[in-house]
Amino acid sequence: MPSRESVSRVPSYRRHKASGQAGVTLNGREIYLGKWGTKASKAEYDRLIGQWLGSGRSLPHGDEGVTIAELALAYWRFAKRYYCKDGKPTSALDGVRQTLRHLRGLFGSTPVTRFGPRSLMAIRQLLLESGRLNRGTVNKRVDTVKRVLK
Repeated sequence: MPSRESVSRVPSYRRHKASGQAGVTLNGREIYLGKWGTKASKAEYDRLIGQWLGSGRSLPHGDEGVTIAELALAYWRFAKRYYCKDGKPTSALDGVRQTLRHLRGLFGSTPVTRFGPRSLMAIRQLLLESGRLNRGTVNKRVDTVKRVLK
């Protein structure tokens, strides 16, 4: 059982040395606040701690409205910049595009918070049943889905 002292503590504003960002850990989840030491990161810390305390020392549930389709769109925008070499898209971008198409097709309107291991198994099964992909490609596509959700 935690001591009284540990229950009443407020998580501290910390520096993440590797990235140079400020961070706070709330309910075991690390949340980055922006560049360490700036007024903006301290204001974000104050805002998050206020929400955390106001919701009974639990994380606010603001993520529930995000759907898989919205997440896939955001990842696609990121992927177009990331999977690029010398200004031209790499072959990996096509695999990401096809994976996102399957993900949106099956779970587009599902909230991200409701996507779990069984949903991932359904995506994997769909890829296997297509009959066009070998095991290595299916595994890469499942890994892409994991990256999207991370």
